[in-house]
Amino acid sequence: MKKHYRIVIFLSALVIFGFSAPLAHALSLPNPLCSDTSSGCIETLPGLIDNIIGYVRDVVGALAILMFVVSGIYFVISSGDPGKIATARRIAIYAAWGTAIALAAEGLVEVIKAVLGG
Repeated sequence: MKKHYRIVIFLSALVIFGFSAPLAHALSLPNPLCSDTSSGCIETLPGLIDNIIGYVRDVVGALAILMFVVSGIYFVISSGDPGKIATARRIAIYAAWGTAIALAAEGLVEVIKAVLGG
């Protein structure tokens, strides 16, 4: 029974990545060092830090959504097994903690910049 779920998850990932590969050519990611095309590249450290924090926040947000989906899948396939339900709950809690820490980190950087006068 476990191998069946692994095969389904593997095939789902294969289909998702297989269909998204052609879209990768059309995807254009901006350079975090040169995000403002009108005035050129960023030359200050606070501007660079703000851009990096923005990208990290976006990546963490995407990963949090993915982990909440994985947690939901674990809940669905648990079929009442208390161990699997506990695993799904733990995944959801860790995803929520990760999101909270990422959001708090952005605020912490702002506090440090305010203290240092940046």
